[in-house]
Amino acid sequence: IVPRQAGRKFEIEAVGAETIAPVTRLADQWYIMHDVKMVNHLGTHIEVPYHLDPKGKDLLDYPVENTVGTVRLLDIGHPPPGHSVTLDEIKKAAIVAGGVEPGEMVFVRTGWSRAWGTDEYLKSPWFHVDALEWLVKQGMVLFGVDAAGVEELTSTTHESHHALFDHGVALIENLTNLEALGTRRTFMGVCAPIAVKG
Repeated sequence: IVPRQAGRKFEIEAVGAETIAPVTRLADQWYIMHDVKMVNHLGTHIEVPYHLDPKGKDLLDYPVENTVGTVRLLDIGHPPPGHSVTLDEIKKAAIVAGGVEPGEMVFVRTGWSRAWGTDEYLKSPWFHVDALEWLVKQGMVLFGVDAAGVEELTSTTHESHHALFDHGVALIENLTNLEALGTRRTFMGVCAPIAVKG
């Protein structure tokens, strides 16, 4: 089965194989299963330490309790293309949001999701390592952003990812619709991924 994007819907296209699992199906029996194949690093997606560290926790081992619970929403306005979000900006946004409590997930609203699907989207804001490290010290367990990622996209050392992953903090990139939350400071988040080994 190959998912094929058609506008905003997904159509399913069958591709050849009669057997996709070790299950016997009688010739006159309707018994359907699907073999789903996809790349996991596009659209809104979660990353865990295994993404950059072969010894880091993968989706199977990552603590599910860190993916369900209170989300603290930090709003940093609408930064310009390529803006590097500083520690000072994060601290100010955290004060407005009532602080960051241990065990909370943190989502940062940049308004950048409006540029999704354009070349401009890849010039989205990114985060200084000290800003992310400060959030980790506050007890944040998961970080999400409505932008392409946490570091300048030409980086090959992934220092901003490591600022999270080295402390067991997961990352969600390409969030959308955070504007719909209005002035809320916190909300309930359920971000539990499919438990994939490796």
